[in-house]
Amino acid sequence: MKYINIITSFLLLLGLSSCQEESTDDMVQGATLTLNLTHLVNGEVLMLNTQTYANAVGESFVIQDFKYYLSNVKLRNSSTGAFYLEPYSYHLVRPEDGEAFRIEIDGVPAGEYNEVEFAIGVDNAANTSTDKVGALDPSNEMAWDWNTGYKFLLLEGQFGASEEGMHDAYVYHIGGDPNYRVLKFNLKQLSLPTLSLENNGMQSLAIEADVAAMFAEPNPVSFAEHPVVMHDPFSQSVADNYAANMFEITAVE
Repeated sequence: MKYINIITSFLLLLGLSSCQEESTDDMVQGATLTLNLTHLVNGEVLMLNTQTYANAVGESFVIQDFKYYLSNVKLRNSSTGAFYLEPYSYHLVRPEDGEAFRIEIDGVPAGEYNEVEFAIGVDNAANTSTDKVGALDPSNEMAWDWNTGYKFLLLEGQFGASEEGMHDAYVYHIGGDPNYRVLKFNLKQLSLPTLSLENNGMQSLAIEADVAAMFAEPNPVSFAEHPVVMHDPFSQSVADNYAANMFEITAVE
């Protein structure tokens, strides 16, 4: 009986050791990818309320409030076809004066990725209901008060024909499924190194977002002609602008 107890204890220790090894393996959570978003206006660092800027048609304007959804972050290896899509990928970006806005994505599988994709806005599956949590919580004041769905991008401030004459308000609340925009970046085409993510490692992407691009090509915007843009056809022109030229990946760090 004594020997049986010894053998039983030995087997239990072996089982415990095996569980510990499995537990250690389970603890490998992949890599952390950080998106460092720097917000600019005409190449200058965004400053809310205090700095005066000029749009593409020469109107002066001040930005008082600005925020938007960056969602559905996807990484892809164009050589192998392997890709990673962040689960429940909704981030409410709220720029602050002179500071990069950081989005940390944990648990990215180790691998080589040379394409980056993300969207501006909220996809249809999430946009059809505002009964959400986290970044999509209606308390973030990005859900429509009078309609189901979210404001994908909010920009508010004042404008005028000159810096001294800024007495008029502009309000841009861009939303609705037709304005959901997917942006894709090929790191090789940008002359940037491939993302090489290792388990328990960290890497970051430096991204610049120039707000002035919202009002430039391909559709120059005049605040005087369009002081309020919400659920109207012109909102698609604004969405086309920021999808085309607003965001640029500048470095892999």
